Amino acid sequence: MAERPEVLRAQNALEDAHQVLAYAEAARFLPQGTLSLSYGQVSAANPGSSLGLNLNLGTGQVSGSATYAPGASGAQGLGASLSLSLPLLAPDLEAQVAAARANLAYQQANLASTLAAAEADVRARHGAYLAALAQVEAAQKGLEAADQALSDARKRLEAGLIAPLDLAQAELNRLQAAYGLTSAQVNAYLAYLALRRSLAQLTLETYAKEVAP
Repeated sequence: MAERPEVLRAQNALEDAHQVLAYAEAARFLPQGTLSLSYGQVSAANPGSSLGLNLNLGTGQVSGSATYAPGASGAQGLGASLSLSLPLLAPDLEAQVAAARANLAYQQANLASTLAAAEADVRARHGAYLAALAQVEAAQKGLEAADQALSDARKRLEAGLIAPLDLAQAELNRLQAAYGLTSAQVNAYLAYLALRRSLAQLTLETYAKEVAP
């Protein structure tokens, strides 16, 4: 089953859905930060550390931020600040996570239905192959019976018990039985190839190798 093209596509789509969901969940709480260096006046109007809430009117995100600036001393000097922003309420990011989860559920269901359809196809091909083999067996018995009838007809003709037309009819019946056996064998081989193809075991290269003289 795992080698069938549609099953491979469904498995790859499911793996992609897992990765998309993992990325969306990680991005949901991924903080954003900035690091800056400054040199200048440090005063009460320019504090070194702060806490705050931010609202993005475009996306509806509510985030908390913290700024820490160590090393700022004196009226003038070199300062370094680190600012971190963590999304608390993020409708757009939550929508992305929900969409990724829905896609994952869909891909899981799609893989299950694809496997079920593939199994049903293989079972049908297998059943057709078994039926074709039964037809070959029946045709073989029919040919054996026709051979016996032809042999008996020749003996009866030699004994004068039947007319030459009866022998011709027996020969015709034998030809028809031989044709029926050949036809059944061809159908069985085609059913075998169809079964191999449904199991993803038959490619153009393998077929060429198998039928090569």
